[in-house]
Amino acid sequence: MKKREFVERLDAMIPQTPPCFHHALLQTLEEIAAEEKEGEEIIMTPVRKKSYTLAIVLAVVLLLAAVATAATLLRHNVFEVTMGDVPSKGGEMIQYDLAEETVGNFEIKIREAAYDGMSLYIAYSIRDLTAEEPMGVAEAEDGIRYLSVEDAEKMADWNVGWWWDNIWIDGEAIDMPSMSGGEETGSDTPGELLSYQQYRLDQEGVFLTGDRVEIALPIGERQTIDAIVRDPESGQVLLPEKGMVTFYLDCSSRDEVVTATPNEVTHGEQWDAQVSSVVYSPIQMYITLDWNVHEDAMEAYIAENGDGYYIDGEKMWDYNGLDVCGGVIMSLELVKKDGTPVFASMRGYYGCGGCGPEEAWFTFPYLEEYPDEMFLAPVGENGADMTQAIRVR
Repeated sequence: MKKREFVERLDAMIPQTPPCFHHALLQTLEEIAAEEKEGEEIIMTPVRKKSYTLAIVLAVVLLLAAVATAATLLRHNVFEVTMGDVPSKGGEMIQYDLAEETVGNFEIKIREAAYDGMSLYIAYSIRDLTAEEPMGVAEAEDGIRYLSVEDAEKMADWNVGWWWDNIWIDGEAIDMPSMSGGEETGSDTPGELLSYQQYRLDQEGVFLTGDRVEIALPIGERQTIDAIVRDPESGQVLLPEKGMVTFYLDCSSRDEVVTATPNEVTHGEQWDAQVSSVVYSPIQMYITLDWNVHEDAMEAYIAENGDGYYIDGEKMWDYNGLDVCGGVIMSLELVKKDGTPVFASMRGYYGCGGCGPEEAWFTFPYLEEYPDEMFLAPVGENGADMTQAIRVR
């Protein structure tokens, strides 16, 4: 093959580069040339000429890879939206571009996913390929395009999207775990919906292991109730044959999880409590608190407020420990032995994520090294009340 023919074929294979890439490429080549000029006496040798050419080729390859990667990245990643911040090790945990399907005029992509040994994080997009305008209205402060009522009405007419309230892991249906949540937004791409979801799988007693876990989401072509078939013996919902988007995720991060069980009882003024589990994941700490209200405190509350909540003379529910001191339990803070906060400040959705009359669940940021002794304690104007502190570590 002649040199000219090779160049022409190479030129035909390479697409037009965007202006930003062209500028970056020229800048990189100029820097390489400047470095070579400083050692001009050396670059005239055949070996040095070869390294000069190789440097240019490597620069082109690296910049092409950078542009390709940037094109797939979301402006706000799944941790930033679901957790309010990106954990220190969060970026290295995210796996990208895991699946892509087209249903009619709609393109569905699994853009990001991660698993920290406790929670499953997924960001997916659904794009109307016929749309000409972006969805949502951008907020100046965070740049997120929040959806409007009109956007919701458009989505209701789509023949794709979430259509059943289960996810399937290795073919087994998982009910929607408590304390799960997410956010749906628009993007700068016309007709694109972004869905960011966090599933607290630990709340369903589900823990993923291995480097190839199958995850199926009901976000493809919408199905009717007839698509749902249950196992006659277990009652479990079987994996539907249609309407699913499936991908595989490396969940070996579960191997990095460390669990402690302090179980040291603290007797508070109105409650008894103990931390039954502390899970240290690669991106955050999960705390499970077992607690119960004192019987005399419950009796005093009922004597003053009645035995439950009534509407028009009909009791809707009985009062329980949450009514007596749930506010105190939910506001417990993580402190050191001397009562000072473990974290001077926390960016993100940390603290108590859920509370019942017998258990409460907390999350806190990841640290390379946690203090030797940590407690959950009520904190007031005068600082932490260590007489009611509950040992975490």
